[in-house]
Parts: sequence; structure tokens; C-alpha cells
Amino acid sequence: MDCREAILSDEYIDFVWKMDVRPPEAEWLPYGYCGQYISPNISVYYVRREEVFGNRISLPVGDYGVTYCHTQMDTESLEATRILTIQNQPALQLKGSGVIIGFVDSGIALQNPVFRTSDGRTRLIGLWDQTDQSGTVPDGFLYGSGYGREEIDSWLREGREYLPGRDENGHGSKVAAIAAGSELTNENFLGAAPEADIAFVKLKEAKPFIRKLERIPQDSIAYEEADIMLGIRYLDLLAQREGKPLIICLALGSNSGGHTGETPLGLYLTYISRKSGRAVVAAAGNEGNRGHHFYGTVPSETGYMDVELRVGPGETGFQVNLWGNAPGLFVTEVIAPSGERISRITPQVLSRERYDFVFENTMLDVQYELSEVISGDERILLAFQNPTAGIWTIRIYSVGNLEKGFHMWLPVTGFISSETYFIRSDPDTTVTEPANAEGVLTFAGYDARTNSIWYDSGRGYTRTGKVVPDVAAPAMEVSTIDMRGRNSTLTGTSAAAALGAGACALLLEWGIVQQNAPAMDSVTIQRYLIRGASRSENYTYPNKTWGYGLLDLYGVFQAIRGI
Repeated sequence: MDCREAILSDEYIDFVWKMDVRPPEAEWLPYGYCGQYISPNISVYYVRREEVFGNRISLPVGDYGVTYCHTQMDTESLEATRILTIQNQPALQLKGSGVIIGFVDSGIALQNPVFRTSDGRTRLIGLWDQTDQSGTVPDGFLYGSGYGREEIDSWLREGREYLPGRDENGHGSKVAAIAAGSELTNENFLGAAPEADIAFVKLKEAKPFIRKLERIPQDSIAYEEADIMLGIRYLDLLAQREGKPLIICLALGSNSGGHTGETPLGLYLTYISRKSGRAVVAAAGNEGNRGHHFYGTVPSETGYMDVELRVGPGETGFQVNLWGNAPGLFVTEVIAPSGERISRITPQVLSRERYDFVFENTMLDVQYELSEVISGDERILLAFQNPTAGIWTIRIYSVGNLEKGFHMWLPVTGFISSETYFIRSDPDTTVTEPANAEGVLTFAGYDARTNSIWYDSGRGYTRTGKVVPDVAAPAMEVSTIDMRGRNSTLTGTSAAAALGAGACALLLEWGIVQQNAPAMDSVTIQRYLIRGASRSENYTYPNKTWGYGLLDLYGVFQAIRGI
């Protein structure tokens, strides 16, 4: 089987691995793996899982191991953000000209007028369809098909019915339309950056075995972290060849990782964000009101804390991630609804154990990482299979008398039943990965009609206290165009991120294309955004809900002028 087939095959498992880590040759080389470079520190390998699981000692574990899965963050905004004011301001008239906005998502409706110029030509300068193996693989990659503007225009002139990049569920098209859609007078619609070039990566869906390994439903929308990172690399290389600045819009999220931004994807985005002419925009996620986060401090008097977890009927499986801040050390005990318990599970440097509940028909896999490879903090992964409905208790013991605070996360909405949640959940620290990463511009969501926070918007800060989100943008019923070309709306922080991406494109046009700030990068843009944000006298800033305030692009230019 060649690499193109292996990457797509469910018989091969995807591992994200540090470039400078070399597993022992005796255990690794016989597997016959394929590999793809991502950055100076990270690569992804595709290894035949039959042989890997036949020798479990050699199986990589931890965050530099099996690729995490992410899902989409969805469930009269140009005026609210004052983007329209900047588009029409006579001295500025910024509309994204000379800037690329890149998307990594479900697909894009190429035939849609919102992605075409007034004379019918495409506004896409590059498309990588990871699901399409019929065309030429993009340079530097091993799978999928890459297409340019001339090919797309040729298909549009022919009126071809089936086009590459086909949007499977409409999310990618809606997000791209909000950020960069052309003006459609008949639909009374205008995107935030209507003259920007568009680049798109249609992601392939997560493999069935990866879903099984991570207890994700087979019918859920799920994309692998490795494919997302490779998609971002494609966008970055495309921007280099075009010699244009690039905004990367990520309307995806995950509760995997320690919520510090130090996942492989988060570290890669930090690397990209520090390049001149690059900005990374991410949705804060829709987890604020879902009951998927717990924070606790183990009382010194008892030495333990009980975390009650309600499991809904019909739940087939899920994962619980516990993270403790160093130098804290925690031990778990799991008590089933019937009272049957798995006694204290002693942590080791790196270990896995499997437990079967006699009366519950439930299987529990426990993985300990005493010192997680990036942060050095303790991580405990509890993977439930066929959990009995009812109240489960996870008893957390603290060892020693130093750090006693810990966090726990359930999977994001879409990967778990709405009836499974922590009974005493905490809405804070619910910004999803990779929006916690350093250098990423993180957008919370609010309702522009009432100027109130959207109730599900992810809230900060990170587990280590970094301020996220940066600012808030409209997320409730934001106007867009669907994949059939009809007026529609999008609710969720995906919409907020799309508006933020469009606003950043206008800033890059002013800064780099017009040479007002030629070294502008993601961090520079963040400083501009927080200076110009609109703030209410009723709150102290920054805060966990709003960050530094509401996105106000006109306010940014007022701040630049010293007003």
C-alpha cells in the first residue's frame, strides 16, 4: 500500500510526533510508516495499527501521540462591529484587497455567487480537497487533490454539476461567506472582506478507528488534528507562493488537551502566528453552558473530593480528561451508580490499565501521565465504554500538601450526549483548543441585538491564567449565505471567528498591503484589536467572558490615530 492509500486507510493510525524525537529503531522501523513534515518541531506519521497494537510497548501515548479530533463550533453584524464603517470610510475603503483568507473546514460551494466576482470568475486562488484522490496531490503533501483558480474557472464556465471541495454540511460555506463573501444585492448581503482572495482546505473526516479509540460517535462530524495542521501548512505555503498576507480562520474546536494552548496544533499555530503577514483567528467554542468542565480544590481535611458525573441513557462511551497543575499529584477512584468501585488507581510515569465493572457491563480504560510531555503537569485519561446511565462518582485524592487544584473536561458538544454532564460544573476555562494557544486571536460570541453574551460562548481564562478570549464578536443568528446561495444565518462562535477573520483581513490590507505596518503579525493585530475594543462601564477588563471588550474595527483606527 502506498502512502496516499495508507493515509486514507482505517488500517493505518495517525500519530503526531515531535520531529526531534526518534523512537528506538528496533521497535519503530519494521512498521513501514509514512510521514509528513509539518513544522521544525512536529511531523505526522501513519503506521499500520495491526503491527503497532501487536507490540503495545512501542505504542506512542500522550499528546504527542494519537491525533485529537475537533468539531465545528456552530449550533446585522457588520454594523455592530463597525466593519461596514471601515469599508465605506472615504480615506480607508478597506475590503481585504491583496489579502488571503484561508479556511480549514467541511468544504465550500464553488458555484455559489458569494464566492465569485461580478463577472462570474472564482475568488478562490487555491483549493486542497483532502477527500478527493482523482487529481494531482499538492506539492509537499501525500494525499488529496489540489486545484488552482484557472481550473476552477474552467469548470464554472462549463457549468459542471459536481465540483471538488463539495460542502458536506454547509458549515464551511457559511463561515467563508461571513468572512469574505462577495456583495449580493439581490440577497442584501455583504461579507466582511469582500475583495479578499479565498483559499480553502476541505478536511477529510476522522477515521473510524480513531473515533473508536477516542470514544467519539461514528456519525459525528470529526476532523483529525493532523489533517488540520497539514491544511494550515498548505495555506501558509500558498500564501508564500502568492507573496500575500494570510488570515487563517479556524471555526473548529476540541476539549482534548490541557486548555493551555500547548497541543501540537496549538504550538504549530503559535509558530505560524509569529510570521510577518500572518494572523490566526479561532472560535472560543460553544462550551460555556454545556456542563462539560469541572474545577475543584481537594480539601485538606478529607484529602479527597467527589466529582459527580451524570451519564445519560444510551451513552455508548466517552472520555474524561483530568489535568492537575504541577507540582500537584492526584489519584483517582471510580464509583459506579450501583456502588461498585474501582479502588485508588496509583499514578505512574506512563501507564494504562483496563477495568471491567461486574454489575455495570462497563469497561474503563485509565491512562496516567505523571508528567505530560509539554507542560510537565499530571494528566489522567478515563475512557468509558458502555457506561451505565446514572450518577457516577470520580473521587479525586490529592497526594502531598502543595497544589491541590485540578480541572476535568468531558468531550465537546457533538462528541457526547447532551444528557451527560458534570452535576456541579464550572462555566469558566471552557475556551476550546486550539483557541488557547499563544498568538491566536480568540473570539467569544455575543448577541448583537441585546449586547449580551451568547450563553454558550466559551469562557476563559486558560488553565494557566492566560487571558482568553481576546474580544467578542456577534454569534447569534449572524447573516450569511448557505451552500445553495440562499440568505441564511449562523449561530455559534464559528460566526464570531468568521467576522473576526474578516476584520483582521482589513487590518492586514492597511498594515501590509498599504505598507502602514509592514511587519504586522498575529500578535500585532491582537494589540490593535484590544486597544480599539468597545468596553462597557459595567465590567472590569479583561474578564473571562468578554476578554477586552467588543470587536470595534472603527475603534481600532481611532486608537491608531490616538483618539
